[in-house]
Amino acid sequence: MQLVTLVNHSSYEAHFALMQPRSVINAPTPKRALLAGLGAALIVIAISQVIAYGSDKSQALQRKDLALVNASELRSILESRANNLLSAARGIVAYVELHGDIGQPEFERLAASLVGDNPLVVNLALLEGSTV
Repeated sequence: MQLVTLVNHSSYEAHFALMQPRSVINAPTPKRALLAGLGAALIVIAISQVIAYGSDKSQALQRKDLALVNASELRSILESRANNLLSAARGIVAYVELHGDIGQPEFERLAASLVGDNPLVVNLALLEGSTV
């Protein structure tokens, strides 16, 4: 039995909507489908941006780590060469202290063996009459 009231138009529409099958009531409209598609696209874009940001940050950390490793290796090489030069200078001082006065030919032989092909040594001298 159907009751239709002509006076109240909104109640007639409500009653008519109750008579429709559920698939018709909840059927997606083109506007809803468009909004759902846009929402899904925005979610996919947001997720891809988060992943890209994380990847960029990870690559930046890897580059930073590599730069630190390279700097550490360079520091180690420089310290080693500086220590070698310092040890050579101390070696000459110790030799002179043990053997007393040395002549020019003996100093040239020592200097040649200590310096060798080292391009970092510009000058090596021992002053005659100086106290070691």
